[in-house]
Amino acid sequence: MTGLPDGYKVNTLQATLIASTRYFYSADFGNPSSADAAVNALASAEADSVNADITIRAYDDTAEEGVYIDLDVPLGATNIVLGIRSRANAAPAGISVVPINWYSRIIADGAAVGAWSAAVQLTDIAIAAGDADFDVQTQTHLIGTLGLVAGDAYQIEFTRDATDPTSDLIGDWCQHWLSVGFT
Repeated sequence: MTGLPDGYKVNTLQATLIASTRYFYSADFGNPSSADAAVNALASAEADSVNADITIRAYDDTAEEGVYIDLDVPLGATNIVLGIRSRANAAPAGISVVPINWYSRIIADGAAVGAWSAAVQLTDIAIAAGDADFDVQTQTHLIGTLGLVAGDAYQIEFTRDATDPTSDLIGDWCQHWLSVGFT
């Protein structure tokens, strides 16, 4: 007996999981490589063109390409907070937009893996004129908006949608990492 109220340890653990942020660096991403992927086109892992000791994922400007992560949504979560460290491979002449799509499928206990969701467009990544430096942009979404339910596990595919008419960054979009947190 600890003298703590019933459920304290579980609630404390849930609060810790919700408050923590997980970082997925370039090498941590899964590689879509079969028809089983939502978008079977890989954003390749490459040495950054300016800083060769930094590995990035290079998303092309002519096709939708992506990477995937596996993600557990903690009980009690209502929002997902995404952080994206990225840069343009070459500084754009004007403000440029990189549309990002999110696909998910449930990995349920005791059941077959679910089908991929339709694309959900996240907030566009905006790159300032003349900027080719790494920048972090964050965005917060309700988990339900992204097809997620607290307490479930998912595979997520994250893509640059170069086919979107608003996509106007010429050349590769270079992603260093993706952070995921919950509130």
